[in-house]
Amino acid sequence: MRIGELARRTGVSPRTIRFYESVGILSPRARTPSGYRLFDDEAVRRLAFVRRARRLGLSLNEIREILEVYDRGQAPCPRVVALLERKIAVLSRQIAGLQALRRELLTIRRSARLAAEDGPQPRWVCRLIERPAGRAGVR
Repeated sequence: MRIGELARRTGVSPRTIRFYESVGILSPRARTPSGYRLFDDEAVRRLAFVRRARRLGLSLNEIREILEVYDRGQAPCPRVVALLERKIAVLSRQIAGLQALRRELLTIRRSARLAAEDGPQPRWVCRLIERPAGRAGVR
């Protein structure tokens, strides 16, 4: 199938398919005499894998590494598990950071009433932001 058909079957744009080819994630099986790329059902499966891996947060470099292992006839799953473990650790740190930020924002919001009652202060643009959380009402 040509690139347009591959795009229709996979929901991946022709531009993205060409990009994946340029970075080594996908290769056409052949070319027509006039230079059109020809793909087979393996390209459909490969693009489905790439789309799912991207949704899971894997980078194109990570996906390419997995596919290189697969293309050598080896099972890439141990590599995938290691990558996923790293992703989980990063997400856990990000979630903890976001939870801390949420707590700080809630504290600032609670102290906003006190700051509003004090009126404008020439030393501060906005004490809610410039003072540490929980101290907005402290003079």
